[in-house]
Amino acid sequence: VHKQLPLQKIFELRDRFIRTIKGRDLFPSQKLLSNKALESVFLNKGEIIVGEFSRQTGKSTAMAESDSFLFLFYYSICKKLNIVPFTDFNIGFFAPQQEQARTIFSLLRDFLMLCKKKGIELEFDTFNGNTINITNKYGKCQAYCFTASPTSHPESKTFHLIIYDESQDLVDKQVEKAIMPMGSATNATQVFIGVAGYQMCKFWELIEQLPQENKIILPVDEAIIERE
Repeated sequence: VHKQLPLQKIFELRDRFIRTIKGRDLFPSQKLLSNKALESVFLNKGEIIVGEFSRQTGKSTAMAESDSFLFLFYYSICKKLNIVPFTDFNIGFFAPQQEQARTIFSLLRDFLMLCKKKGIELEFDTFNGNTINITNKYGKCQAYCFTASPTSHPESKTFHLIIYDESQDLVDKQVEKAIMPMGSATNATQVFIGVAGYQMCKFWELIEQLPQENKIILPVDEAIIERE
């Protein structure tokens, strides 16, 4: 049985945080995706979550800004709610090609830099195109960017949150043999985001097999209505 947490308070804090930094709110579909990921992380549920959005509707932005929230608030929320945190909290970004992985990773970097410009105290131990490392008095938050191409050999890390971008084009064997094991020791939350594709793959299987509450699907017509 998972510990009862005031999840709505966490979601409201995220919303205030993003509104303060960016001057706007997440769209409802983005909030659903973010809520599900944050719930799994703070409860350490180790869930697999799928977000299938039409292109240019903010799935990568939703996850990047949620990760920024975790970077800044994970340890303080754990302390406030008497959750025993991980000493290191590690996030891994994966995509079929390196530049695709860097897209969402760059959104995280840009958001953290904007936080710093807005006056939030942030000290980066490492801040480059593939690694972000922040240490505070409670622990360390780290993010890494990797390609998930069949010929790649991702450096072995231990992750607490794994995000797969452009999931419809991932090679299943690489995901299952090389990436997923990096979250097994921590019961990592895994978020697959992508668009509708043309092949039967793990992303498609997850959409077919996962319970409804673990799937956030936003077709283009619904996206247009949401943004109107």
